[in-house]
Amino acid sequence: MRSSVPRAASTSLLVLAAALGAFALLFIFGERLDVVAQADLEILHGTVFRVETRGTAKVSPKINIYLQDGARVIHLTQDDISDSLRSLQPHEDVTAWAKKDSLGRGMFWLWQLDRGTDRLLNYEETLAHETDGWRQLRIVGIAFALMAAVSGMLGIKRKLRT
Repeated sequence: MRSSVPRAASTSLLVLAAALGAFALLFIFGERLDVVAQADLEILHGTVFRVETRGTAKVSPKINIYLQDGARVIHLTQDDISDSLRSLQPHEDVTAWAKKDSLGRGMFWLWQLDRGTDRLLNYEETLAHETDGWRQLRIVGIAFALMAAVSGMLGIKRKLRT
């Protein structure tokens, strides 16, 4: 029975190393999945019918904008980074440049928004916000990579001992 304890511990360390490594990769390279070139954004037109702001302890405050385009409802979301987005009112016509949510949640991530001739959110502002957030996550990713390496080395060392 004693010999199975070190083996289980080494396996646990290797599983931990794999999990930490996966998070490290996500945090270090995730920006490539999230940030999009302006030319690759979808252009959406519609009439605002609802604007909501939400914030929880788990995530940064978000603004959700719902557009009506004929029979289609378009859900736009973004971190609440622009005061002018909160000025949107129902029945206003807008043009949005957005990226379809990569997790398939049926919404679009807003990158730029115009109300008539007024630009309420510009691509450069959104890009700076996203890039800054990913820069901070890359630091966390490097820490996770180091922890994964240490856990992996300890797991291998324990496995070789048994």
